[in-house]
Amino acid sequence: MMSAGPRARPAFEAAVVIAAAVLLVLVEVQGIDRPSFWYDEAATYSGASRPWASLWAMLGAIDAVHGLYYALMHPVAIAFGPDPFALRLTSTLAVGGAAALVYALARQFGTRWSAAAAALLFAGLGRTSWMATEARSFALTTLLATLLTLLLLLAVRARRPLPLLVAYAVVAVVGIHVFLYVVLVVAAHVVTIAWLPLELRRRRRLLVATGVAAVLSIPLGIVVLTQRGQLGGVFPIDADAVRHVLVGEFFHRELGQGALAWLLLVAALLVAFVRRRLDGSHEPSPWRVLVPWLVLPTAVILLVSVVGPSVLQPRALVLSAPAFCVVFAEAVRRAFGGVVAAVLAVAVAFAGIGAFAANRELTAKNADWPAPVAYLAEYSLPGDGVLYSTPIDYRTWPSLIGLMHEREVGDLVDVTLLVPGRDRAALFAERSTSAAAIPRLERLERVFYVRAQALAPAQIAADVAALTAAGLVRETVWTGPLTDVETWVRTTL
Repeated sequence: MMSAGPRARPAFEAAVVIAAAVLLVLVEVQGIDRPSFWYDEAATYSGASRPWASLWAMLGAIDAVHGLYYALMHPVAIAFGPDPFALRLTSTLAVGGAAALVYALARQFGTRWSAAAAALLFAGLGRTSWMATEARSFALTTLLATLLTLLLLLAVRARRPLPLLVAYAVVAVVGIHVFLYVVLVVAAHVVTIAWLPLELRRRRRLLVATGVAAVLSIPLGIVVLTQRGQLGGVFPIDADAVRHVLVGEFFHRELGQGALAWLLLVAALLVAFVRRRLDGSHEPSPWRVLVPWLVLPTAVILLVSVVGPSVLQPRALVLSAPAFCVVFAEAVRRAFGGVVAAVLAVAVAFAGIGAFAANRELTAKNADWPAPVAYLAEYSLPGDGVLYSTPIDYRTWPSLIGLMHEREVGDLVDVTLLVPGRDRAALFAERSTSAAAIPRLERLERVFYVRAQALAPAQIAADVAALTAAGLVRETVWTGPLTDVETWVRTTL
């Protein structure tokens, strides 16, 4: 009976971690259907909801970088349509799984307290709360990046690493095809393998595993590079780039949380370094595993962005957030102890607690589509027309309302629609200008003009000119949080 206790402890620990991950999912899933869809999520639905032949044709022309993710989301999109809860649930589940893996990874270096600190910090990051509500691949790639690093570490330590190396190569190939930036994590692992004090045979085997994953992903890389603009960023390399990197990547818009986390981390690293020098501790260092993963992906993206067009997308680099969390937990543990690490991790997590509510507001993604949709559903009749403006800023395209809310506004005559997205090798529909739509406008008695409030005056003037030329006059204007709906009617003399 005495020997049962030690054997039971790992099982009990695993059960607690799984229960905590489930609890995190139950918390994060609250309100994930409240924020409006936006451009990126419309891209997910457009890709995932089309027939397989149409998806394959589209990926040959655009968005191959997300091809496997669209394929994985295809059953969800077909079964549930553009339902925000269903499309985002995959990300929420991935966040829970990633938190459990962060614990497992941190446990390889420290105590239960420091592992709990890393997982709690990850759960409380502003960016974690954001990606739990995002129907994109960010949460899934973060989970896969963490799993990859755990497999690498286990392979480094295993007496017979071959099964782990095979698993590593498979997960790496899958991860890279879910989103190409996972190749940067593999590159960081190459640095780790070269940096660790390993015997030559094991080093070679580890490098072969990373090499196999890279070679098998070359065809995807070639296709992505031929599809211009697929990795383009919306953030230039300027004075704000530091904020995008230090705050945007892991903390989203939570500047206070980011400042507190980095301040505590730097202080802990300094204290841990001094303590190591004073007491001569030779505790195994996790830095050779974690630092390349934390630093290299961002460094590569910044370097590429400096020498060429910017590819900086802070949200895409969240796949290094688990590295930050484990570095934080280990630095604080080595400086002040595991319990302090857990307490400070909770403090940082609470500093970003406002992110949870903010990421579940209607306009959290700078879109408000359900609001104009509700207005159109109440006041429009089948056969009425709708003219969607087309802003220069693609992220606020009102025309995507017709895709993501087809059930509510599908009876309206979309006057600029030429070819639906599913019928062409492109993400979205082909559309005419409002001027070219005048003949269609002339056949309608009532048209709803849906436009973003941020629309440029020149664009508004062109749309108004088309409506006026078609013999329509403005009757009413409804104002939403970010979108206006004007009702234009035909007058009889």
